[in-house]
Amino acid sequence: MVKNIFKKRLGEDLYQQYIENYYITFNAMRNLISQGQSVWFDDPDTTKVEGIDEIIVKSFKEAAAYLEEELGSQVEDWKWGKLHTLTFYHPFGKSSALMGYFLNIGPFPMGGSIATVNPQPYRLSKPWGGYHGASLRYIVDFSNMKNSRRVIPAGISGNFMSRHYDDQAELWCSGKYRPFVLDRKSVEADTRHTLVMLSE
Repeated sequence: MVKNIFKKRLGEDLYQQYIENYYITFNAMRNLISQGQSVWFDDPDTTKVEGIDEIIVKSFKEAAAYLEEELGSQVEDWKWGKLHTLTFYHPFGKSSALMGYFLNIGPFPMGGSIATVNPQPYRLSKPWGGYHGASLRYIVDFSNMKNSRRVIPAGISGNFMSRHYDDQAELWCSGKYRPFVLDRKSVEADTRHTLVMLSE
């Protein structure tokens, strides 16, 4: 609907700039829809004056054709996570496919959007990859701190050779947690490796 409402009247270049900020784009679209009728709904290439009903029907048909092309003719295979994925990119992994093979984590199928409880927004200009999410999640049990949980994206280690480089990625993507170890006794019991940093 965004494309069918704005692209022809804005032109290719201005349209691409306009959809960079999806907040503005979606707010404008919602306002137009709430009005019920607007010149933006009319296709300037036809003699007929189109309205919101024509835009909805046209957009639905195009969306169904797009999904069939991308995901096949079986509607039960049309899963949002097959299109909407999330990759944890390493700075070097973005510039080199070879480096990305070793350093990037994912892609993972993701639910959600900017409008969901667990927001997983995507850019209209570069659909459908997620690019944003919670940098950490905590559940703190103040009645029993040892019962607290936490998870971070990817892993705790910045070393891609470490098993802790990506060992929390699937937990984070699926909304799961691991124990949040807080007291010294539990930390010492949970310790598997120790990193010693020496200064010269």
